Amino acid sequence: MISYTDALNKYNKAQAPKHSRRWLNMPDHARYLRGVGMTHYGIHQRDNGEVYYRCYDTELVKFYPPNEQGEYKVEVRFVNTPTTTMFLDNHRLNYDYLETSCGKTVCVPYVQSGGYRTAAVTASLVFNASNKLILDKSWHEDIYTKMSSTEDKRKRKHLREAIKHLVMLNEFRLPQYKSDATLDGNLGMPFGTGYKEPFSFQELRRVLSSESNGMLDVGSFNFNSDRFIHAVMLTGQDVFNILASQRGYALNAFRYFYRHGKSAEELAEHDNMIRLLHNQVIESVSPEDFNKSFTNKLLSVFNIKQGTTLKAWGQFRDKLPHKWYTK
Repeated sequence: MISYTDALNKYNKAQAPKHSRRWLNMPDHARYLRGVGMTHYGIHQRDNGEVYYRCYDTELVKFYPPNEQGEYKVEVRFVNTPTTTMFLDNHRLNYDYLETSCGKTVCVPYVQSGGYRTAAVTASLVFNASNKLILDKSWHEDIYTKMSSTEDKRKRKHLREAIKHLVMLNEFRLPQYKSDATLDGNLGMPFGTGYKEPFSFQELRRVLSSESNGMLDVGSFNFNSDRFIHAVMLTGQDVFNILASQRGYALNAFRYFYRHGKSAEELAEHDNMIRLLHNQVIESVSPEDFNKSFTNKLLSVFNIKQGTTLKAWGQFRDKLPHKWYTK
């Protein structure tokens, strides 16, 4: 994050418009950052000394003049778009990691509050004369993690009890799943099933929606339904394939191999190595691993895998959670 002095110097060095009516009609003595044609970017200075970087019609980052102690405030209105991210990067306006006046480094989450033109301030950061963040004078929009409530735990326990016989039946099929396994790098990569979910999972969701009349509730669902049992049993092979593919992806079993110009011996050696690696991955899946993955998939389909209680993460922590939410 640049300082107020850096922003002021940037404004003074930026070229002022001379003939462009569109630029001359902009408020707060607008100057362009990249060229007269890039009207959606700009840097401005108000008569009171405030300097702000504009992206479209939003004052993304505003710098206030320092007080007598040399402290200055920076206000951020973050809009979660690729354009905003590139704009912050290009002009050194990133504020995700900041050094504080007490000698530690803190993380500031990029929280969106509205879009362009409607964005509200999501972080107010006060720095001292040494450009160090003053924690007790600064704040950022709160983020939250999800915690499991007593009701969430009760629902999961009820589901595990209701499907334990199906888990056991699928475990008996594990040798068949290993024999018919198909490893796929697209299924193994992070978030791979988000855009390529197997058909059996889609069919299970349709059955759940139909059996519950669109109002899925673990407590009242009929787990003895023939359609439900049939749909669940069909997912076993895909659950195994995804689990094995994820392990294979972690072991780089799907790495690209440039085959052009290779001899037949080299190609055969590579194919044999990949085949052996895939077989090792498949055989490494234990019944306990499969049962856990199978149960987690059903928890996810019933939408009770995650907790539902939001817990505030706190201000200016030294790290951010892997997954977080806003209100």
